[in-house]
Amino acid sequence: MADILQADHPTSLITGAASGIGKAIAQHAYKEGHNLILVDIDEINLIETSDQFKTTNKIEIIADLSSYEDISKLKKTVDSQCNVVNYLFNNAGIFLEGRSWKLSSDAWSKIININLLATIRMTSAFLPSMIESNQKCHVVNTASMAGVIIGGYLSPYTTTKHAVVGYTRSLFEELKDVQNVNASVLCPGEVQSQIINNERSSLDLKKFLEDKHETTSAIKDYLKLGVKDGLDPKIVAKEVFNAIKKNNFWIFTHSDFVDTYSEYSKEIIESMKR
Repeated sequence: MADILQADHPTSLITGAASGIGKAIAQHAYKEGHNLILVDIDEINLIETSDQFKTTNKIEIIADLSSYEDISKLKKTVDSQCNVVNYLFNNAGIFLEGRSWKLSSDAWSKIININLLATIRMTSAFLPSMIESNQKCHVVNTASMAGVIIGGYLSPYTTTKHAVVGYTRSLFEELKDVQNVNASVLCPGEVQSQIINNERSSLDLKKFLEDKHETTSAIKDYLKLGVKDGLDPKIVAKEVFNAIKKNNFWIFTHSDFVDTYSEYSKEIIESMKR
């Protein structure tokens, strides 16, 4: 474990830090002189990411965030290393495709535990000390464009990401009474990452791939291509830190979803008028 993190530097805790958006956020935080707390279940890639940062002001924590016990251990480790986490990036997430009635209870529990409950538990663990610190602090929860628009055959992912948006918006409203802490929700479109590649051995997700419907498979293949050629996560990280500085709630990365969301919101508005 590294030396105790420097008290005169802000501290960023990033979950899902081994790759993709989480890795890019860690790189950006490093450039801004932050202490780094890097969290992931993927030990090999997490250590590889950590080794890029030529500083002792970092720690790596291997944790399964679907486990409440792991989060409790993580909190104890962090508390032993620093007084306050200034920037909490709840970025870890998994992707499971499928129709809503085709997934087992275990599959639903897996994705809800990681995509939603981990975000809630991490925030509940660290927010009180952030508030009490009177230092500038910020919580950024990673959702998705799937958190604001609906598509079929992605039911587990869409459900959890809508919940993350709802939770974070509630948090944002509640923090209006707090002077030093704010919250944002990140809703990326197609970004270069490993999230669609749910065959990663460290996640053990193969047993949950239960819906073999041809449309389900086709949509997943389409998303894989989109992610492969997607936005550079470093651009996303830059947008995230710009939003933090401006205290913006919404962080969107792809303006080409405007028409899709416009149709969706129009449908809702017209239904309300009936």
